[in-house]
Amino acid sequence: MDQNKNVLISIIVPIYNIKDYLEKCIESILRQTYRNLEIILVDDGSTDGSGQICDEYAKKDSRIVVIHKENGGLVSARKAGAKAATGDYVIDVDGDDWIGESRIENLVLKGISSGADMIYLNGYHIQWGKKFVLDEPSMQEGYYSADEIRPYLQDTDSCFIRRLLPLMCCWGIERDLYLRIQLMVDEQIFSSEDLVFFWLCLLEADNVYVIREPSYYYVMRETSLTHSSEKRLLQSQSLAYKAIKDALDRHQCDASMYRRLLFLMTRILLEVDYNVFYGQSLPFLYPYSSVKAGSRIIVYGAGLTGIRLMESLVRDDKYPISAWIDQNVRDKEVGGFSPCAPEQIREVDYDFIVIAIQDAVVSRKVKAFLVEMQVEEAKIACMDPAVISQDILENALERIETMTDETKN
Repeated sequence: MDQNKNVLISIIVPIYNIKDYLEKCIESILRQTYRNLEIILVDDGSTDGSGQICDEYAKKDSRIVVIHKENGGLVSARKAGAKAATGDYVIDVDGDDWIGESRIENLVLKGISSGADMIYLNGYHIQWGKKFVLDEPSMQEGYYSADEIRPYLQDTDSCFIRRLLPLMCCWGIERDLYLRIQLMVDEQIFSSEDLVFFWLCLLEADNVYVIREPSYYYVMRETSLTHSSEKRLLQSQSLAYKAIKDALDRHQCDASMYRRLLFLMTRILLEVDYNVFYGQSLPFLYPYSSVKAGSRIIVYGAGLTGIRLMESLVRDDKYPISAWIDQNVRDKEVGGFSPCAPEQIREVDYDFIVIAIQDAVVSRKVKAFLVEMQVEEAKIACMDPAVISQDILENALERIETMTDETKN
């Protein structure tokens, strides 16, 4: 620890109307076993008393810096924090989340001693209901050059295995790099802003050090933007895509990087609004190449992708719905359908069970489970990476642009 004790870590905490969560977040940072911290609390125009909570904590601990600003959104708040940061490295903690007490110490001891531009803290816990579930992609600890790490951005051989978590809370970034990239992010991007920052950072960085450090706890709030499917959210995704594509153009990247971006944006849009794909005149249910129009289907999965798929399917009878099933979820409802137990498939007629799960590893496990239930393998449809198409994505983005023009008019 002695050789690293002088490393200053700036922790940026963007805050907007989260007073019910804020104290737990700040307390978790103050309890860090590594003490050489600069804690930058950015009050982005809160009206619920969050700003006052920040000020009270600043009186108690000299390491806390409070910035009060007019509401400008998450990117704006992070920019304000980035300009104020004086640390050697910067890490983000959202104001409604919290971290384990040894997180920063592990960042310094395991990662920063490597001298890498970016430190990846692999893994985090995400809240589902009343419990936290670990999301920890398979990554080997150690030092990677930028060229070695970029293939992990997005797997293009499957739909859609993630090798790296593109969440700013999972990364410690050298301060000058953090500031330079953060200032490049368009403040109109209020969703997928982490992705834009992350991709642009990796295009500029020389090296990355990977450590296992899953002690971040992400609180899923019902008011979170990730639960919205409004037009503005789609437009934000379009802006994010353009920002990353422009960066690829500037860096004269090879075709493999553009294909990774294709898979990345397809995955996001499937979760945000499936209808940008469903509404296209395709002879099959995208991206399930075996499921032709008119097929009677059972949708398996009640996560975001399953919900978005159901929202599109109930609009017409292009793909008649026989049932919606999930092993765990029962409290959702779309167009009169609620998820039921997998055993219900024995009571309905269908042509295909469509597994509406993006992660290929999980999808394969579900397929094996269904085969064990005596479902014919030919009737089980998983997402097919072979049909992920740039033309289909561009058509989807054009539909979003049309929505944007309609909104302006």
